[in-house]
Parts: sequence; structure tokens; C-alpha cells
Amino acid sequence: MIQKPDAAPIPIGRVVATELKPATPHQFHFWTANETTVGIGAIVKVEGGEKGEGGRVVYGVVTDGFAYSDLATPLHDVVGAEGDPARAADAPTVRQEIRLWTAAVLRQEPEEPLQPVPIARVFVANDADIARALRMDAYLHNAQPTAIPVGLYTSGGLESPVYLDADFLLGPEAAHLNISGVSGLATKTSAVEFLLASIFQHFPRHRGKVAAVCFASPRGRSTRPATTRRSRPTG
Repeated sequence: MIQKPDAAPIPIGRVVATELKPATPHQFHFWTANETTVGIGAIVKVEGGEKGEGGRVVYGVVTDGFAYSDLATPLHDVVGAEGDPARAADAPTVRQEIRLWTAAVLRQEPEEPLQPVPIARVFVANDADIARALRMDAYLHNAQPTAIPVGLYTSGGLESPVYLDADFLLGPEAAHLNISGVSGLATKTSAVEFLLASIFQHFPRHRGKVAAVCFASPRGRSTRPATTRRSRPTG
């Protein structure tokens, strides 16, 4: 199950908004220290409990990153090093450098009215935050949970469980499940095997039982059974 943090989280950044890079209801920017665990794909949380923001919480996923200094043009750096990259480290002062990140909004609380992301502190999302950001809380924490574990979300050294809703996987609202991956490395096969084991082990009892699972291969007869061994060519 999802673990709830014991200690108060430490902010890793802060939302910044300018006329050229404003914060919108769907996207925001934030800065961090140069050494940070944040990267592309990381899920972060913005807590807007400052200056009358009313406790608005925003969840976002990092989609881009930037790094730059206070140089007006690249030519200034070339002139400062007298055209020699080896002498750039001998500068009497170290220029300030910034790490700036762009994130797409996944969820806002409250959801209405939909407002721009507040200028507030940014935190790395924990297990509970990721469940809310991906809206898994709707079937994780209700009276009759229907969550089936399907894998892990990993970012910045953190590992958080990811669940699917059994009602949308096998129930009355079920649809197709598409699995994509690198060909020839058994990535898709491993995912399918894990999913099957998870379904039989974690399918909610109040939703009944899974008797069998059927597969239809798009390759038709070209697909060999898993137990078939190819014979070695002779001669």
C-alpha cells in the first residue's frame, strides 16, 4: 500500500512567472538548485498556501528543462576566455547559473474555478501525491477499492506504485489495453506476465473472480506457442 510520509517535505524549487513565461492553468515554470534530482518526467507538487492562495495544490509533470547564466550573448564568454576554452575556468568571478523547468499541469485542487498555477513552493511528489496526480485515489481509497498494481513510477531515485482500475480493465467499463516497448527484449512479454499475475492475485473479491484470460495475436499463425523450440539447421 501507499506509504504516507512521516517528516515534513523539503521544497526543491519555486514557481516563477514572468511576462514572457507566465504561469497558466495548464503549464508553469519553476527553478531549482543546480544539483537536483528533478528531471524530465518527474512529477512535482505545488502548494499554494502563501499570500491568500487558499491552499491550492497543483500537480504537474516536468516536460522540459533549461540552464543558462547571466551572459548577454555567447560572444561575451568567448571574449572573457580570450578564445581559449582552457582559460574559461580562470575567470575571477563565477557567473550565476539557473536551472529552470517547465511542467504540464496534471491536476488542480480544488478543480473549480480553474486558475493559473500560484507562485509557490515546489515539492517532489511522494506516493500519495502521485496517486492524486494520476487520479488513482478514486479507486484506491474508496469504500470498495478496485486498484490492481501494474508497475512502478520511477524518478529521481523514488519508486511509487502505479495502479489500474479493475472496472476499466476487466469490468463493465473495460476497453483495450495497449502495451508498447522495445522489440526483442521481452519488455512487453514481461509486462503482460506481471499484469496477469497481478490480476489473479489482486482482483477485488467484491467484483467477483477471474476464471480465464484469452489472447488474440495480430500475427495469426506466425505466432509460435511459448513452449515451442526452434530446431537448429543441419548440414
